[in-house]
Amino acid sequence: MNKMDYNESIKKINKQKILTTIDALKRNNMDARYFESKEELLNAVKEMVPEGSTTALGGSYTIKQIDGLTELIKSYDFKDRKKEGSTKEEKRQIAMEANFVDYYFMSSNAITVKGELYNVDGTGNRVSALIYGPDNVVVIASPNKIVSDVDAAIDRVKEQTAPMNCERLNMDTPCRKLGRCANCRSMDKICIFYTLTGFQRNKDRIKVFFVNDDSLGL
Repeated sequence: MNKMDYNESIKKINKQKILTTIDALKRNNMDARYFESKEELLNAVKEMVPEGSTTALGGSYTIKQIDGLTELIKSYDFKDRKKEGSTKEEKRQIAMEANFVDYYFMSSNAITVKGELYNVDGTGNRVSALIYGPDNVVVIASPNKIVSDVDAAIDRVKEQTAPMNCERLNMDTPCRKLGRCANCRSMDKICIFYTLTGFQRNKDRIKVFFVNDDSLGL
């Protein structure tokens, strides 16, 4: 099997995995969609978000990796909690306002094939918006976020997501040095709030957009 055949095989298997997960997310009243490429997803976001909408963004390496997506999100009435020159109180106020935007964008640390979103947060702003507030929460994900169940989601965060994010963010934590969770009490700890999101009463408020590209995300 040559490299192209191998890559195509992986893409086909990932598509099936995504579509299975999409069915489960829809049963949990989430609007889940499949995109073959980053360009397709970018165009869908452009079509979905009306001009003049308020937007906000939770920290996401996946979103950063999609060319043009961060810029698109910020082209609306964007609530920038990291705005340069803002005081600590101003940043806190902007973070609070992000809970009331029209469209909040984020990724998820893991998504189970049963249609559940598993997230671990350091400050709580990201999971706060996911749970309650914004009219629309758009979760951008790749097939490498999909896991079999909640136990696998927990392991993924402990053994991969948290150590890699601590390295990326230059946080002084044991997991960055050990390569897996040490149940630390470091002041740089990013694993503070643990949330599992399943069935929704507010149908389609949460939207999960999958891109069939396993190079995205941590």
